[in-house]
Amino acid sequence: MDTSEFLRPLDCKHPGDEKSSYMFAVSEQELKRLDEQHNGITRYLEGKLSLAPLDKPRKILEMGAGTGAWAIQAALQYPDAEVLAVDMSPLPSRYFPSNVKFEQLDLLNEFPWEKESFDVIHLRLVLYHIPHPADLIRRAIPLLKPHGWLLIEDTCLMFFPHASGPAQRKRNEITSAYMESRDIDPRIGSHLEHILQSSGGFSDIFVHKVEFTLTPLPDGKSVHLLGSCTNIDRNLIDPAIRPLAETMRNSVVGATTRSLSDGLVAAGMTPELQIAWKEEMDDPRYDPTQLFFFTWSRKHASTVSTRPTSSKSGRLIELFDSGLRTESDSDGSAWSPSGTPYLYGLAISGEQGMEEDLRGFLADTEIMMGLSGHRSIEEIWGNYDEILYKLDVGQP
Repeated sequence: MDTSEFLRPLDCKHPGDEKSSYMFAVSEQELKRLDEQHNGITRYLEGKLSLAPLDKPRKILEMGAGTGAWAIQAALQYPDAEVLAVDMSPLPSRYFPSNVKFEQLDLLNEFPWEKESFDVIHLRLVLYHIPHPADLIRRAIPLLKPHGWLLIEDTCLMFFPHASGPAQRKRNEITSAYMESRDIDPRIGSHLEHILQSSGGFSDIFVHKVEFTLTPLPDGKSVHLLGSCTNIDRNLIDPAIRPLAETMRNSVVGATTRSLSDGLVAAGMTPELQIAWKEEMDDPRYDPTQLFFFTWSRKHASTVSTRPTSSKSGRLIELFDSGLRTESDSDGSAWSPSGTPYLYGLAISGEQGMEEDLRGFLADTEIMMGLSGHRSIEEIWGNYDEILYKLDVGQP
């Protein structure tokens, strides 16, 4: 569907927020860059909103709407749906379809919506810019209706498999340090599958990973499918990769060589470094490489609560039941089974055997607490998400 009549006008600037962790200065140039990025990704998806098989959604929520381009596309493709675009800054002045509504909201604050309000929730290149991205995902899950879709597209900090220039290395060092100092994950794209699986909120999780070089631009096709990709037409997710790579290269170069946020400038991203970095990005000796992830996850049909969050008031329940062995058996419930070993111990050596099994369980618990940098149950109580993230990324 042609959305050009909606996407052309950008008549006013879109002011940023001093408290925002967004790394680029928000200007008319930046908004045009975001529109071009949206158009390039849409071409890669062959005009679709997502790789998910959406079936006439009635209520759609876009978190981090930016210029509103994706919300406009969703409203045009589903004219009977109510599309809610949310961002911490106002949308630019442009024409929006009548079924698009806007709410100005910081996604780090409490959500004002009722549980199970939306058929589709979408985030594109949002998690790369916010602290504790796993928390936002887990907070979004209750907003989905049963069988609803969570659509996430995100990336990782550029890397260099073989060779990089000094300015490229310096830019990556500054960017990575800046992000980590604000609890932002520079490799969030590669962590999405684990975060989605560990949430316990989905019956189906699909991940489409694309890897491409930005210099030189790739030829041919490249597809990596992860997760339970059953009943999916692979032809729908095997378009030529070069247009996407060209879009992302233009986007990355445009963002990095123009005005940056005050935080990145203070961290050492000088105009001289920007110029040197741009020259190295055109140098064929180096191989800047980008990962991009498309994920679409379908919520469980049941409305059982998801796994524990970092809420201080939550209770951690340990259930001893030999009929359950894996997380998937619990269907997303906020407890974990640990039954079979104790029954074996009881059957083999009676009370002594069960005591030995319990000692082993306590020893394993102490080891895992030590690996996560904690010494007691009191220290980890209510901090499930933080500990899971630390173990996943290997932070000290």
